[in-house]
Amino acid sequence: MAVATLLTIDISLPGGLVEGSSGLAQARTAGFTVPVLAQLFNCLDSRSERRSAFGGLFSNPLLWAAIAVSLLLQVLVVSLRFFNHAFDTPCEEEAVDDTILAKPSAKLVQLEVAPSTVP
Repeated sequence: MAVATLLTIDISLPGGLVEGSSGLAQARTAGFTVPVLAQLFNCLDSRSERRSAFGGLFSNPLLWAAIAVSLLLQVLVVSLRFFNHAFDTPCEEEAVDDTILAKPSAKLVQLEVAPSTVP
């Protein structure tokens, strides 16, 4: 996990083993995301000491719910401008606008309320 994190930071920064083009803030964010994802995969692997990680993979729905919530929170912290300011992650031009979450639900409401007016 440490090697993957350091390699991710190296890939993000200019210079080093692999030439990158991002700044320090983006490298830190990418470096933090790697251990988060590694720990989510680790929770799947450490469910049993004797059985394979693939045995009964979907037998614990609460674990999958926790993984989904963790992934969602990580994406929110990295992508939404509100969380960028709250968690001091880089606020990029390509960051997702906060209102993008409302657009799919608004379209769904429009489909339910007036299905004939949707093209």
